[in-house]
Amino acid sequence: MYEFLGREKGFALDDDDFLRAHWIMYFTYSRDEAGKFASFLLDEHFTAERAGSGDLSIDEIQGYVSSIQSSARTWHAIHFPERVTGLSDKLRRGLERLDRLARGAFEPLMMAALQADAKDTELGALLGAAERFIFLVGRVCQRRADTGDSRFYRLASEVFRREKTLSEATEKIRERTEEFFSLEKATADMRDLFRRGEEGFYGWQGLRYFLFEYEQFLREQAGMNTGRLNWRDFTTSKKDHVSIEHIYPQNPTSGDWAEFESKTKKERSVLLNSLGNMLALSQSRNSKLSNRPFDVKKQDSDGAIGYSNGSYSEIAVSKLSRWTPTEVIERGLSMLMFLENRWGVSLGSHDEKLALLNLREDGDGAAS
Repeated sequence: MYEFLGREKGFALDDDDFLRAHWIMYFTYSRDEAGKFASFLLDEHFTAERAGSGDLSIDEIQGYVSSIQSSARTWHAIHFPERVTGLSDKLRRGLERLDRLARGAFEPLMMAALQADAKDTELGALLGAAERFIFLVGRVCQRRADTGDSRFYRLASEVFRREKTLSEATEKIRERTEEFFSLEKATADMRDLFRRGEEGFYGWQGLRYFLFEYEQFLREQAGMNTGRLNWRDFTTSKKDHVSIEHIYPQNPTSGDWAEFESKTKKERSVLLNSLGNMLALSQSRNSKLSNRPFDVKKQDSDGAIGYSNGSYSEIAVSKLSRWTPTEVIERGLSMLMFLENRWGVSLGSHDEKLALLNLREDGDGAAS
């Protein structure tokens, strides 16, 4: 077990996390016992008294030990899919996406699924459904992290015991996604992001994951195999550096952004932190350089890589001749269309999309 938990130098996997996930999968989960897995294993189930009375057999003990051994390999694969041989590209991508989302309540189910005798297509469908649930329910709707966890934990045990197939488990996840996703709640929660601290989409928990997926979409559209955005670099903070840039900057110089200056202070704040104004950078740069005019940002200067030589997202923006409130709105709507297609969900009409972006004129937004 420890061979695989400690295999990656400097990134050892926590043994309690592993044992708890395995316990959820191996035994029937009960929320009432959620915090007692260690006492259950050592004080209630695997005890000398139970072994001596015959309530616990040698075969049961050996079965648990064997499961721990095989599950440790799977646990390593779940957390380090890029280091595992024998995985198809589709499964590797599915595991990597879930890793970026922290996997939510799906770790025990993933462990059971990867040890099931299933086809790659079935595994891929389950991983995709899990990723969709976490993003739509946990990020877009911003529901609590433990939403649906009891059901998914029970699914892990059912799959492990072959009481449910992967296809049946996948369908259950899809049903829960439809049950918990709400465009009305997503719109209200996104609006709250602008009211609390006025950070808007810049403070959205799902922003980095969304921008990274949008970057992969643009790469595929360009027909390129080589990525320009590394997830680890994209999510590593450096003092005084940014990896997500406000195209229209936080501290604009007077005269550089005339189309924005005609807006009210509140409207400028909304546009500043709108989704369409967020840009994933291929390399983090000093935040002071983000305040340059749009024409200057597009080219290499001051030791910084310009949009035209940056990520695929940067390159797409660099092809525009100007950056005004209209471009912020149009790019935001385009990004929501990508979200609809990528995660198979409807975000409503044009007006409902503007409301989700907090840009509808009859709300607190700044649509033009």
